[in-house]
Amino acid sequence: MRRPPFRPTTRRTGTARRSVSVAALLVGVLVAGCTSGTNSSADPAATPAGSDASASPTDFSVLHPAVGFGLLRVMTLEERPNPRDVVIYPAIPNELPRVAGVITTVAQTPLSHVNLRALQDNVPNAFVPGALEDPAVKALIGRYVKYEVTADRVTISSATQGEVEAHHAASRPV
Repeated sequence: MRRPPFRPTTRRTGTARRSVSVAALLVGVLVAGCTSGTNSSADPAATPAGSDASASPTDFSVLHPAVGFGLLRVMTLEERPNPRDVVIYPAIPNELPRVAGVITTVAQTPLSHVNLRALQDNVPNAFVPGALEDPAVKALIGRYVKYEVTADRVTISSATQGEVEAHHAASRPV
């Protein structure tokens, strides 16, 4: 099956890129059962039953649309993620092992090694400026998430360990 040609998407208003404050980056954030919008537990599976935390940035560039499930982590260039991590990089890494999804806070090009790896592994990849300053994204760091990138939306929502396991089991070759 042949893939359609890659076309990066940038949300725009008129001819200028929309500038949105960090506080206005999210739409519809609800964190139930957590104090101050954060889960104080270090256990990512300890998300309270019935809690629904989600982040939908309004200023982003889609590099590879896909869906990924994993543990949301902020990575430094010295750290090495594991294949079930949805990673947020404040700088473009020199190398990228297999991960469940990529968010960068600095711009990438469609032919960057990070995007080529996302295409190869069919994982979501987007440039989301200000992602690390957003309180709703911060509330999800260290927790299991569903990370979905479409042509017109980037969504990070809370997930259970069971959903993560089921997603990775379904994506294993037979």
